[in-house]
Amino acid sequence: MKLRWIRWIALSTVLGGVVVACGPGATTDGGSDAPRTDTPRTDTVTPGNDVQPGSDVQPGSDVQPGSDVQPGSDAQPDVVVGVDVQPDVVIGMDVQPDVVIGADVVPDVRPDVVGDAGPPTYTETTTTGACDTMTAATTLAVDDPDDGTTPITALPFTFTYFGVAHTHYSMATNGFAQLWTSAAGTPELTYVNSTIPSTTSPNNVMMVFYDDLIDVDVIPATPVSTVRVQTFGTAPNRRFVMEWNNWTITTYAMAGNLMERLTFQAKLFETTNVIEYHYCSMTGTTMTHTGSGATVGVENAAGTAGVLHSFNMAGSVAPATALRYTPR
Repeated sequence: MKLRWIRWIALSTVLGGVVVACGPGATTDGGSDAPRTDTPRTDTVTPGNDVQPGSDVQPGSDVQPGSDVQPGSDAQPDVVVGVDVQPDVVIGMDVQPDVVIGADVVPDVRPDVVGDAGPPTYTETTTTGACDTMTAATTLAVDDPDDGTTPITALPFTFTYFGVAHTHYSMATNGFAQLWTSAAGTPELTYVNSTIPSTTSPNNVMMVFYDDLIDVDVIPATPVSTVRVQTFGTAPNRRFVMEWNNWTITTYAMAGNLMERLTFQAKLFETTNVIEYHYCSMTGTTMTHTGSGATVGVENAAGTAGVLHSFNMAGSVAPATALRYTPR
């Protein structure tokens, strides 16, 4: 903002025998430089003159009073006294600045996961795929080789999921696991996958490869496909591994195509509460073994927050790449 000095012009004009004095430093005593006093103005104008009293403009001039332009000039004055000029900034005026000191400034940062501003959630990253060899695994019973679940079973250690401590788990044949705060509850067996977050069941769920899966033997007398678990390491750095071993896609199995073969794991890490999904062997002749009909991600108990990796997206999973979910 530029400040302009308004030049005051001192003129002494005798009108009708009366001396008119105006402007700072103007005198009526023959040129004295004495400071101006607060004596009331005594300006007079000869009748018929169109110049306003108190003006520093010669009678007959077409220049507006208060202008710093010489009479007869066609230049526009920089500032005209008495005219409302809009300055760049007016002192005392409410001006909206770019940044207000002390104000709550919201940075231009967007959450990268659903539920960032609400319940605790996770950051998804990738790591190299490396399935554990389940040589000492415990095979769990399921109540149906198609849409079945295991009983609610105790975890080897307390695991915090979405900010809540859990002590039990269950696994569903359709490629997901649920966590429980006690042995009480009813495991979900829904086979129609949906995106997340969603209040539609299942909830409080780890969707490792949530699709409509079935035992390779379809209606087996002796199950060929299994769900099994094993704990590795020692406290406080153990990992609990849940594995879906040798499952196939129901849609193709019912049509006689058993070429889709899926083995994958979910790993729960003690103390850090990190989760990893590993895809050990995913083979087939269609794209369903790569995730074209599956939901992959994590979701809280209310179905209101979660991290979605993929929903019905071909090529979304592969043995070379594991998914890691770190609580934040």
